[in-house]
Order: sequence, then C-alpha cells, then structure tokens
Amino acid sequence: MNSLENQLSKLTASLADRQKGASIIKNHPNHFDQLFNLALDSRAQRIHIVSSWILEQLLVENIILLRSRFDYFLEQLPKINHSSMQRPLSKILYYYVLDETAFKKLNTIQIDSILDIAFDWVIAPAKTATFSFAIKTISLLKNTRPWIKATLKEAIENDEFVKKPGMIVSIKRVFIE
Repeated sequence: MNSLENQLSKLTASLADRQKGASIIKNHPNHFDQLFNLALDSRAQRIHIVSSWILEQLLVENIILLRSRFDYFLEQLPKINHSSMQRPLSKILYYYVLDETAFKKLNTIQIDSILDIAFDWVIAPAKTATFSFAIKTISLLKNTRPWIKATLKEAIENDEFVKKPGMIVSIKRVFIE
C-alpha cells in the first residue's frame, strides 16, 4: 500500500473525511490520477469505495478536471457494480453533463454511452440516489434523442420501474409536464 492509499484507508464516508481526502489531493495534485484510477476500479474494495467518495467531492467542485479523462470514465462506469461506488460516480456524471461547456463538447458516441449507462442504472435495481442522478442525467439529454421522453413516459404508465420511494416522483418531476 503506497502513501496515498495508506492515507485514504483511514477515512470514512463522513463529509469531514471526504473533505479531508479532497484536501490531500488538492495539496498533492500529482496524486489525482492515482485517486481517479482507484475510484474507477471495479474490484470495489474499501479503498476503491473511499476513493470514489473523494473523487465526487473533488469533481463536483471542479468538474473540468474530468474533461481530459472523460472517455476513460465512460468506459469504466459500466464495470462498477457496487452501489456505494455507483452513487458518487452517477453524481459526477450528472454534474459533468450539467456543465454547459462540457455538454456542448459531447460527441454522439459520448451521448450514446451516457444514455446507455444512465438507462442501465434506471432499469437495474439501483439505489434511489443512483437512480435519481441517472434520471436527471437523462433529462439533460432528452432533447438529443427524440425517443427518450416517450420511452420513459411509457415505462411510467406501465409501471415498469422498481418501486422505491422517490423513484417515480423523480421521474414524473423531470418528464411529465
């Protein structure tokens, strides 16, 4: 275990610890790539989970850091199956698409990948937060593909979603006008 992993292994899910982890990276930016790779490691060991929480903390504040790594980020997301990693990573994806500059630079392949990932999170039995970020991400892209709104509206009407508190409310808030 190297020094960064050693420091991160002592942290918990608390906001204070996530901020502490983010400060470690801010003070040592040369560790960002290592953190990024740990956060996208599908083995989902504790160090990977903690790294994903810290990556969320960093990128929500400065989403531009993801820009040069975005294609790799998209490649890795479908491999992440642990819910404690999906939640922060789904939030990062949402914030990236929400960023106006990043949104304008998305190409067709990236949009298709984002939609595939987000719909997988919607269809699979994802936790409510991951589901909600996926729905919000799809909502941001709903005008890029004419079929999105109709597909989700039909799914709502046919009760095709896993019923969890907040899920249907999230969908209706975004798609039913």
